Amino acid sequence: MFKHLLIATDGSPESWKALAQGLALARALSAKVTIATVTEPWTEAAYAILPTPSRVRNYEKAAAAMPPSFSTVRRRSPTRSERSA
Repeated sequence: MFKHLLIATDGSPESWKALAQGLALARALSAKVTIATVTEPWTEAAYAILPTPSRVRNYEKAAAAMPPSFSTVRRRSPTRSERSA
């Protein structure tokens, strides 16, 4: 009947069930199996620059040097040195 099965999976619980069923069918038919893994496309955020400690320090230094007209009331997370103090 079938000589080769293509089974696609996206890692979801449903796809694991489909994979198990496909493998069982392939075994019963003595068919070869090719498994394709499907994922979401990478977004721009996946290529973003990571906030290393030196980048955070540079950002905070630049923010502190901004003129008063740019300062607005906003909450910020404590820095690493503030958290460890």
